[in-house]
Amino acid sequence: TATATATATATATAVPSIRVLSVALVNPDTDSVIPGYETMPDNITLNLASLPTGNLNIWATLDPQFAHHVDVSLTGAASENHTEYFYPYTFPGNNNFDFTGYNFVPGAYTLTFHPYLDEMTAGQAFVFNFTVIP
Repeated sequence: TATATATATATATAVPSIRVLSVALVNPDTDSVIPGYETMPDNITLNLASLPTGNLNIWATLDPQFAHHVDVSLTGAASENHTEYFYPYTFPGNNNFDFTGYNFVPGAYTLTFHPYLDEMTAGQAFVFNFTVIP
């Protein structure tokens, strides 16, 4: 009598993902990243007295670089939500590298960037905490 043996083989398929690598502080008056703030660490304190402007923008660098859209949420001393559909992905926004400024009031903030590969495929949310002092 012969016995048949079945062997199952599992094949892992990589699920595409998107994530935020870092955030930078932008001077919207000059539309350029502020030197020394190219890659900001979590829980940074932004001292308005030592910055070249109080008119600020925060730019998220993604991997891969382009997303379908990015949901952006600011909570804390002030709150605001919006969706970015075009690169670069920033808070409070931009128009083809003409960065919009935001005047943060002193206090603690949480800024969340949530990128999407397509309409439904969410990537990793990036939560960035910072404090603004006068």
